[in-house]
Amino acid sequence: MAIEIPEDEFKAFIAIDTLVDGIAAGGLRISPSVTQEEVKALAKTMSLKYGAMNVRVGGAKAGIVLSSKNKKELIERFAEIMRPFSTMYFAGMDLGTTQSDIEYLYSLTLGDPFEFWKIHAERLCRNMPYNSYLSAKREMGDDFSNTITGYGVVKSLEEACRVTDYKLRDKTVFIQGFGSVGSSTALYLQKSGIKLVGVADVYGVIHNEMGLPISDLLRARREDGTIDRENLSGDFDEYKSDKWLDVDADILIPAAISHVIHEGNVSLVESDFVVEAANIPVTKEAEKILFDNGVVYIPDFIANAGLAAGYTLFMLGEVTSGREAFSEIEKRIRKATAHVIGKGIKERRNYREIAEEYARTNLRRMR
Repeated sequence: MAIEIPEDEFKAFIAIDTLVDGIAAGGLRISPSVTQEEVKALAKTMSLKYGAMNVRVGGAKAGIVLSSKNKKELIERFAEIMRPFSTMYFAGMDLGTTQSDIEYLYSLTLGDPFEFWKIHAERLCRNMPYNSYLSAKREMGDDFSNTITGYGVVKSLEEACRVTDYKLRDKTVFIQGFGSVGSSTALYLQKSGIKLVGVADVYGVIHNEMGLPISDLLRARREDGTIDRENLSGDFDEYKSDKWLDVDADILIPAAISHVIHEGNVSLVESDFVVEAANIPVTKEAEKILFDNGVVYIPDFIANAGLAAGYTLFMLGEVTSGREAFSEIEKRIRKATAHVIGKGIKERRNYREIAEEYARTNLRRMR
């Protein structure tokens, strides 16, 4: 659904791809460049993400085109449009929105984000455990939200390496994008004995073939995902941001925006693994070329499912603590990764094709 009010400088999109038990969930993004086609594609990705993780909710997405109006005004207008869908579609954080933005949106509709899930439980004649409701409010803080996706990215990589008998220790990795996903991925890579040789943000590439100090990068990271070079210790080289594929690394992790690897540059990828930490960072055409070239890639809706699945498991009352959520996410991501990579190698079939089959089979079972 697209809504445009030209005289009011307002344009927004809501896409509901699937419903499970009458509901769907997916982030609300605010961006000057968001389009209806992008929102529809991301809604499909959310369906696949929930299906792959076997979480009982459908996929959706929403977008508001950033205009001269301030964010608060845009959210207020969107709340008017969303109100009829407020017990069907749950909007979470995404590009350009914060937890405070989502709380403000729900203050204008249901009163509280958690009210959505209570209404859902009542509609299905279930008792949402009160302890789960309270623990969700307590546990879903910045630490959880900012790290569980990166945790899942690393666990998917570890599992793919296990299936392919690829030893991670002393291998090199490059992360494109150092927002919450890229930085939390780096955080958990520290424990894998892997060497981070490069990162890229909007200002360019930071590279050291001997390895960058991850702890220093995390300290120098600003809230907007950029890295303060003046607060980095040790030696490093800098390149322009469009040179990120020139860095040699065994493992490549695109963790920023969509379609950064495409037919025009996929020939530059010489890594053994590509872990899709961002949403749709590799085009389907480029994925086919990677597969034909023997590169193992992990589709986005498996690798980066941590936050979406973890949050929803909390809200459905299936986990009641951060520790339990991390454990459950690891188990589900490892299971999906092992199935996709193992079957892809055995049958010589594109990993995304198998991953979509796996997710849709689970979705059909849930609906």
